Amino acid sequence: MKDRTLKLLLTLIAVALWAVVLGPVWEPTPAQAQSDGTRAATYEYGFTSGTTFKGVAESLNKAGQKGWRSIGVAVGGDGGYNTPQILILQERRVE
Repeated sequence: MKDRTLKLLLTLIAVALWAVVLGPVWEPTPAQAQSDGTRAATYEYGFTSGTTFKGVAESLNKAGQKGWRSIGVAVGGDGGYNTPQILILQERRVE
């Protein structure tokens, strides 16, 4: 009698544990965005330009100290007729 009761009790425990494990399969939790009052980040954009790498590097170092970061680079000039230009696109997070 004790052996049968013990087996029945262990079987009930095993079934209960499987029900806990498989619970999310039967009732999936809906996915939703969390709204804790935060808003999307906003950014401010600007650019730095120059004709020499040394001049642009100095400008970038000063801008970096103010929170700007470089996100794009363009070098222009058409074969020596115009002065080459170095353009750096920058962004800064606005709080």
